[in-house]
Amino acid sequence: MSSKCQMVVFSNKAYNAIIRESFDKDPVETGGILLGHILDNGVWIVMEVLPPGIKCIFERAYFEYDDAYVTYRANKLRRLYKCSIELLGL
Repeated sequence: MSSKCQMVVFSNKAYNAIIRESFDKDPVETGGILLGHILDNGVWIVMEVLPPGIKCIFERAYFEYDDAYVTYRANKLRRLYKCSIELLGL
C-alpha cells in the first residue's frame, strides 16, 4: 500500500454531507469525521462523513466535537460495510 495520498475521492453521500453541514452552520466553524478506506495505489475513498454531534461546540473561531456521539456513530457504520472503513481525517 502506498504511504502517500495520491488523490481523495468522495462518495456522493459524503460530499453532500459536507455541503449540508457547511451551509447549515455558516458563518460559524464546523467539522466532520471522514471515514473510508485507502486503496493500494494511494487513492483515499471517503465513503461517509459523520456530523460533529449533538453536544459539540460551534463558535466563529473554535469548534469541538461531541466525542461520544461520533465514536458511537463510527462504530455503527463500520458494521454496515463489507470492506473495512477507517478514520481518514477530520
